[in-house]
Amino acid sequence: MKVRAGRQKSGRLLMRDRSGTLLKEDLGGALKRLAIAHAILSHCGHDDLTLGHMALRDPLGRGFWIKHAEAGMRELSSDLFQLLSYEGELLEGNGRTHSEWHLHSALLLARPDAVVSVHTHAEWPTLFSCLGEPMRLLATDAGYLGLVRTFDSGTSQIDTKALGECVAKELGSERALLLQNHGTVFVGSSIEQATLIGYYLVRAARAELRARAAGSNFRQAPASSATGRSAMINNLSWLRDSFTCLQARLQSQPASEGAL
Repeated sequence: MKVRAGRQKSGRLLMRDRSGTLLKEDLGGALKRLAIAHAILSHCGHDDLTLGHMALRDPLGRGFWIKHAEAGMRELSSDLFQLLSYEGELLEGNGRTHSEWHLHSALLLARPDAVVSVHTHAEWPTLFSCLGEPMRLLATDAGYLGLVRTFDSGTSQIDTKALGECVAKELGSERALLLQNHGTVFVGSSIEQATLIGYYLVRAARAELRARAAGSNFRQAPASSATGRSAMINNLSWLRDSFTCLQARLQSQPASEGAL
């Protein structure tokens, strides 16, 4: 894949985490890890054949890298990504473009802190979205996520600029949002962070649905209990270690209900 135009003069991809720390890595390596991240999310409950996608901000500000529409989440390689401008123009790569590219464009334009944006049809979060309610802080999994609201876009496709901007506005400064009866939207300051947010989004939705099924006599954790988890989701060492763990489990465990 041609990546020369996506590099800084040093040949490195520049990204910042939420603390402002400058991270450097080779763009080709980042696209390989983006492919692995798709596979991890597919494996832990986000799979819907070709209908899930992560977008990586281009380091030169030309737009974002996203897999082409024919590629499945679990069967990706780094040469199956396209570089799109924020107006949807194909700058590098080939294949059909996902119709919901507008969503990623709007999210990345609205969130300068985000390096990665994600949209999937994960089963447990999508089922939870049917309630039309925000997630509660029950198990520790929800502590990583912050406030997760549910938004009814009135459509099953975020395929226009106006809809993309509407979803970005609803997400605001939060990490994740549920699209009612549709799926998930979340962003991260790195590939690793976005992947872990997706992982815990499935676990949190599943835990709450199971708690609700068991009855209404359960307690919500105090907001203060999420402080440590919120700090961990910004810890670079923990994110890298967790991503490596999830990557290793791709080879050792069968796909499950979101419990890698």
